[in-house]
Amino acid sequence: MADALLNPSDMDTLVKKITSEVLAGIDKVLENKIDPVLEKLSAVATHVEQVENRVTEAETRISAVEDTVSRDNADLNEMKKKLDAALEKIDDLENRSRRCNIRIIGLPEGEEGTNPVSFLRTWLPNLLNTEFKNHQVKIERAHRVPSRLPTSGEGPRALMITLLCFLG
Repeated sequence: MADALLNPSDMDTLVKKITSEVLAGIDKVLENKIDPVLEKLSAVATHVEQVENRVTEAETRISAVEDTVSRDNADLNEMKKKLDAALEKIDDLENRSRRCNIRIIGLPEGEEGTNPVSFLRTWLPNLLNTEFKNHQVKIERAHRVPSRLPTSGEGPRALMITLLCFLG
């Protein structure tokens, strides 16, 4: 009987009203449930964007450092080559400077007198029983080492001779 009291247009209106109220209730419930999730999702998206920016910045800095290291390695290799060449030159110069040096050990103190160069020019050819060009040894300098006089009980100081040139 209640059906007979409502006409079909009222029924449609009533269904629409009930439907809209149910939908409004569902919307409200969904909003209450979804809003916190959306807020958290927005915070995560912001955080991901910040991390993405930091990663991009880090990649840029790493690339710059790699480029610098690459250039520095090339410079370092060049410096190593130059250092090796310089060390070879130093070794050669040191060897050449010592090549003309002779150390005489055991010659009694004072034997050479006040002019060791002139003494050695005559003494060396006699000692070695050798003829030198122009009958003279070319001595640049000669001196005793170390410079302090030996105390009693110590042997004579060594006599250092530097020849003018080395042929060999």
